[in-house]
Amino acid sequence: MHCIEIDRWQRNANNRRAINAGALSDIQNEMITTVLLIITTLCSSPAKAFTAPPSWEALQSTPSLANRPSPPIYHDALPESIDSSLPVLYRDKDCICAACESVWLALEVKNVDYVTVLLDTKNTPKDNEGQPMMVPHIKWPSTNDDSKDDDGSITADPVQLLEQIQSRYPDSAPQFYPSLSSAVDASRCNILRLPGVMPRNSDTNLMSLAPYLYRDDGTLVKPSSHSVSLEEIEEMQEEYYLGDFLCGKAITAADLIWAPYLERYAVQLPMVYQNKARLNPRNRNVYGEVDNWYKVMEREVPAYSCRVKGDARHWRKCLEVATSVLNERAVSEEERVSLPDMSEQSGWWMNKKNGNDVGYKAGEIWSEYCSQRPWLAPTPGGE
Repeated sequence: MHCIEIDRWQRNANNRRAINAGALSDIQNEMITTVLLIITTLCSSPAKAFTAPPSWEALQSTPSLANRPSPPIYHDALPESIDSSLPVLYRDKDCICAACESVWLALEVKNVDYVTVLLDTKNTPKDNEGQPMMVPHIKWPSTNDDSKDDDGSITADPVQLLEQIQSRYPDSAPQFYPSLSSAVDASRCNILRLPGVMPRNSDTNLMSLAPYLYRDDGTLVKPSSHSVSLEEIEEMQEEYYLGDFLCGKAITAADLIWAPYLERYAVQLPMVYQNKARLNPRNRNVYGEVDNWYKVMEREVPAYSCRVKGDARHWRKCLEVATSVLNERAVSEEERVSLPDMSEQSGWWMNKKNGNDVGYKAGEIWSEYCSQRPWLAPTPGGE
């Protein structure tokens, strides 16, 4: 009996040794895999791998997110006592200028710290030296870094300003001009397509108030022109099928330039041509790809839906101004335009689901936007 117990003990001991050996073998394999991964990383990127870790002083000097200050906003002029080390964005205080919206959105999606000066464009604003000020424009802080691709010159061209922003913040996502193809610069190409795709001969004086609705001769753009434009946008969307942005899966400079115009278009066109499915950019049954663009901008770009995007009431009021100009020029009653009554609608964040289908996840969108902006209230209603 004693021999049987000894034999059983030995078998159990052998089993334990086998299990321990197996466990040790697994650990050894994992260690070998880890070492190989480290070696591969060192060989593939030696400069980055052997970079010295930051010093304790450098870590202490890194600004805390909790201490990130609220971006200052001034009216009419930057106080002379302010010597800002941040870029200064000059834009219109009425939030009507389409070019201002593009540049404002570009700074927001890059999560740049900047100062804002709101100008009254109804009266020609002037700088401290008495020179007329253009909007939008950015006053960049002086720097000793001469490696920037842009020359830092003052310009009101939103396309050039987006180039400057990308040049000065090349490592901050998103990339405004991603390399989707070695042969095609999709983002810049789609920017150039804007005037050709949208209705031609539109009144340039109304491009920020009500773009592409009225012709320069004072008449309404024909419904067929709008249908053609929306169909062309639909085809543009299908060219980059990997995502719903204009160039595919990520927002680019093309979306930033197009957004102000498509934003107004979606609100105003159905008001001018009421109850016409093919003249509603957000009619999903007719323009599914176009509607996808609106949705992805609202859902995936919190800086747009939470900060920059104008609401339907704002664009309705702008349309009223443009319509009054048109009606004053009308030579007959048939040429006059009447608008539908404004619907009573609460803010998009109050609705579980509304026309733009963004209210159902408003809390998530807002939380993402304010996660790096500690000066904001935790909810849209609180803000």
